[in-house]
Amino acid sequence: MICEIIDRCYEQFGLLIDPDQIYRPEGLKALGWTLEDVEDELGLPRGWTDIAGKWPNKFDLRLQHLARNIPRSQIKPLLRKYLKRELSYPSEPFAAKGH
Repeated sequence: MICEIIDRCYEQFGLLIDPDQIYRPEGLKALGWTLEDVEDELGLPRGWTDIAGKWPNKFDLRLQHLARNIPRSQIKPLLRKYLKRELSYPSEPFAAKGH
């Protein structure tokens, strides 16, 4: 029963409590955040990851590198185990496509 309650909280309030939902392109867009906002949250200077060069998927690469410094939720493997089902929200850290 407790796992069901926690699962519902992650579904309803994920963008407020869950780093795996917040620090994804969809999460940042929903919150109206930029990569500079993420850098600021991590205590880095704004624009810290904006290195020179024109790469494809520059946004994804910057977010992937920033996400390495963000603590992840450790409860999701337990929820999957005890609820015996897949979760309806992201449970893996953001990774840039093709990297």
